[in-house]
Amino acid sequence: MPIHLRAEPGDYADAVLLPGDPLRAKYIAETFMDDPRQVNGERGMLGYTGTFNGKPVSVQSTGMGCPTAGIVVEELAQLGAKRLLRIGTCGGLQPDMRLGDLIIAISANVIANLRFPEVLDALPVIGLAVWIVIIATAPLRRPDWEILPETFKGTIFLLALVTNASFMPVEQLPLASWQTALGLGFLSSVFDNIPLTALALKQGGYDWGFLAYAVGFGGSMIWFGSSAGVAISNMYPQAKSVGLWLRHGWFIAVSYVVGFFVMLAIVGWNPDAPHKKRAEHDTDRQLAQTFLFQRSQLHSTTPDIGRREAAFRDGLPAARVEGDGDAYS
Repeated sequence: MPIHLRAEPGDYADAVLLPGDPLRAKYIAETFMDDPRQVNGERGMLGYTGTFNGKPVSVQSTGMGCPTAGIVVEELAQLGAKRLLRIGTCGGLQPDMRLGDLIIAISANVIANLRFPEVLDALPVIGLAVWIVIIATAPLRRPDWEILPETFKGTIFLLALVTNASFMPVEQLPLASWQTALGLGFLSSVFDNIPLTALALKQGGYDWGFLAYAVGFGGSMIWFGSSAGVAISNMYPQAKSVGLWLRHGWFIAVSYVVGFFVMLAIVGWNPDAPHKKRAEHDTDRQLAQTFLFQRSQLHSTTPDIGRREAAFRDGLPAARVEGDGDAYS
C-alpha cells in the first residue's frame, strides 16, 4: 500500500481524473458518478471511485503544484491506474496573455525541432507564432499596445545579448566537460542564460542534466543574469545593486557549487555525443546501409560481391577476400 494514497490495487479504476482541489474531487464524484465510494482520505487528498455511463472511473485530488501531483501519479500507477487526465483551472501569467499563446508557441517550437530543424537558425519560430496569435485574436481582444514603450528597453537588451552570443564561434569554445558546465553557471550570473544554453546545444557533448542545473541556478545569482531578473528589477529598482546581492546572497553561490559536486558524486558526468561526431556517425551508418542494400541486389548472381558483403557485415571493411585480387574497402 502506498504511503499517501491509502488504497489497495483495484480500488481505483483504469481511468482517473486529477483535479487539484479535494473539494472539487468530492463535487465531481457526487455530481457526475453513480454509486461513488471514497477510496482515499489520507492527508485530506480525497479520492473516489464510481461509474459514469456504466463505465468505472475514479477521481483523485492532487493538491497544489507539480511535486504533490507527481507523488499522486506515481502511486496511482502502483495501484494499477492506466489513464490519467488532469482537470481544473489555471490562470494566465500576465493580464495581457491571450488564450492559446503558450500552446501555439510550444507547438511551433516542437514541430520546428522535429520536422523542420533547418529553419530554426533562419527564423524566430516562437516569436512568429506568438505574433500570429496576437494578430489572429485582435478582433476578439484588442492588444494592449500602450505597454510596448515600457517593454521596449528590455526587449532591446535581450536581443542584444542573444545577437552577441550568435557571433561567438562555437568551434573555439572550451571543450564540453563538467568543469566547463560549472563555469557556465557563473557566467550565467552576469550573462543571460538563453544564448549560453543555445551555444551549448550547438556545441554538444554536455551532460544535459548538469547543463540545465548550471545555467538555471547560475542565472539566479545576480539580478541581471536572466531576463526575468531584469524584468523584476524594473518593477523594484532597489534590486539593481550587485553589492546588496553579493552581501545578502553570498550563500547562493556556495549552494550552487555544493549542489553541483553532490550531483557529480552521486550520478556522475554522463555526456551526450557531440553533434558533429554523431552526425558523422549517422552518415557513415546510412552509407553503409545503402551500400549493403545495393550489393544485396546482386548477391544471388555475383558470388564475389556476396563474399564482400559478408566481409563488411563481419566488421572487416579492409579485409582481402580470397579470390578477389584486390582489397575491399
